[in-house]
Amino acid sequence: MPTSCAAYGCTAVYRKNTNTSFHRFPSNPWRRTEWIRLVRRENFKPSKHTFLCSKHFEQTCFDRTGQTRRLREDAVPTIFDFPPHMQNVRPGSW
Repeated sequence: MPTSCAAYGCTAVYRKNTNTSFHRFPSNPWRRTEWIRLVRRENFKPSKHTFLCSKHFEQTCFDRTGQTRRLREDAVPTIFDFPPHMQNVRPGSW
């Protein structure tokens, strides 16, 4: 099963030699709940095989001090391309 992004409307799929990285939902309950809220998908329950791609994070969310790009501990996804009917909806109110 290929690794794909769980964000609404995102078609990113893992491919070698691309600059798009994929990140699991956090195991920390508070952070995990925050990510789920920001994704705005109804009845969404991510598994250990659910990912968001790097396109949904600001560049400041990444730690590039090592050889691999890693998300900072406090990183949250903030870049989404929601359709008009979802743009004015407060996350978590659906």
